[in-house]
Amino acid sequence: MFGPRARHYFHNAMRMRGFGLKYAILSIASDKEVTGADIANIIGERTNGHWVPSPGIIYPTLKTLYEDGYLNMREENGKKYYRTSEKGRSLINEMTSFPGIDNNMGSVISSMENYAQFLLDRKDELGEDDRRRIKELIKQLELL
Repeated sequence: MFGPRARHYFHNAMRMRGFGLKYAILSIASDKEVTGADIANIIGERTNGHWVPSPGIIYPTLKTLYEDGYLNMREENGKKYYRTSEKGRSLINEMTSFPGIDNNMGSVISSMENYAQFLLDRKDELGEDDRRRIKELIKQLELL
């Protein structure tokens, strides 16, 4: 239905489930070289202190993104500095150009409203894991 580009996107989307922090790191590191502490501070500033990721979340995520080739890393004076790689930039571009959505905020919000109605219409079919995931999504949306 969507073609090879969509299949590639959905493959990456499934592999990058929970992409919020990864996307934030790649976006921040695309502007300048940053350390893990820099990233936590920037996210804290951008969320007005509502979310400051702990080192126990930041550093394993940085390691994974580096090992997967999405970040470049250099070490200086015992500190690791990260910068988004070309592969990371490509992933950001893919994730911000979702097939079937024209990247217009109104279209995205309308789609979300439709999905919300779909879930409401089938709420009796939702399992505990589904409900947990929806609650996590609501928490993310409350940060807007």
